[in-house]
Amino acid sequence: MPVPAITADAASVSALTVRFVQGSVSYQALGPVARRAVDLVLAGTTADLAYAGPLKRQYVDGYKAGLEVLALGAWLTPLQAVVLRAFADAL
Repeated sequence: MPVPAITADAASVSALTVRFVQGSVSYQALGPVARRAVDLVLAGTTADLAYAGPLKRQYVDGYKAGLEVLALGAWLTPLQAVVLRAFADAL
């Protein structure tokens, strides 16, 4: 049986990123002020995916750099970061 292809758009990749980060143990352990700081990084990271102009690849690269920051902070697991990078590359 063939494996179905998974496709993603910018909104769904952004939503998955938010879900992964906000569901992490590290995020859940933060107080409200620290959560707000992570949310700002998250918002800046996912905003890059919405860009659809001629520099789209650079914005996707910016998103992927943001994933590295989130992974280094343990708000994403290494596997989650790999999955999100793969979805971003497919945009």
